[in-house]
Amino acid sequence: MRVERRDLLRLGATVGSAAVWTGCRGPAFGLRKRDPDAGLGELARYALEAAEAAGADYADIRISDHRRQRIETRERRVRRLLDSEERGFGIRVLVKGTWGFAASPRIERDELVGMAGRAVRLARANSLLQEEPVQLAPAASHVAVWSTPIRTDPFEVELADKVDRLLEINAYALGRKGVTLCRSSADFVREHKLFASTEGSLIEQTLHRNNPGFTVIAVDRKRGSFETRDSYSVPQGLGYESFTDYPWREDVRLAASDVLEKAAAPSAPM
Repeated sequence: MRVERRDLLRLGATVGSAAVWTGCRGPAFGLRKRDPDAGLGELARYALEAAEAAGADYADIRISDHRRQRIETRERRVRRLLDSEERGFGIRVLVKGTWGFAASPRIERDELVGMAGRAVRLARANSLLQEEPVQLAPAASHVAVWSTPIRTDPFEVELADKVDRLLEINAYALGRKGVTLCRSSADFVREHKLFASTEGSLIEQTLHRNNPGFTVIAVDRKRGSFETRDSYSVPQGLGYESFTDYPWREDVRLAASDVLEKAAAPSAPM
């Protein structure tokens, strides 16, 4: 049975939608009823108080922790593995209508306080070039915690499971008529952020993004040419379920058929 492209896309969208709504907590999409991280909130308070003490009329801070994992495979082997984590903060201040900014990868009390003072000094230096003072619009304060609704955190899944799934896609593709090569990959990203301001806002977010996919390749050695076709999968703000629930075999079958049609198609007339 041939799977049409529109049917595959519809199925993929249905899987994604089901994953989202299964993971949704409460009436507010992704909004969790708990207080922001107390430890990070206290660190943010030190920085904001230091900024005000140094002369800032307004200040806000963003503390972030980013984790990323990328796996690349080809046929029966792993080609590349990237697993990284980045942490840091940035503090922004407004001093008499002029912005100042400072940042650091060290999330420590003394460093936060020091960068707050530095941001204020930079704002005063920037004021020498000021043509028109910045005026902030009134804004209400918000305290909230928001997370991408997920069923499974990809970073809690064993690396071997992810690699096996990619190699399984490759093996299935290589078993299809006309497919000479297949490469697959998966990206997983988790961003944890805390925002705080002197207006009283304290917002914590955890964002997940996943992007798995594959490319099938048909090589025509007689003609000395090749054709490719990528998967129809798309990046999604979901958990590991977006990888496991996607109809990979249907997509591979359609990709193998398409790449053969491309290889057999005549060249466009000049």
